Amino acid sequence: MELLYVLAYADYLRYLSVLSLLFWKMIC
Repeated sequence: MELLYVLAYADYLRYLSVLSLLFWKMIC
């Protein structure tokens, strides 16, 4: 069960990093 939480958290972090990257490209 804990592995599922870890995978979900990693997916969430990847989603945040992609979102911030897109945001950065829109600004610059």
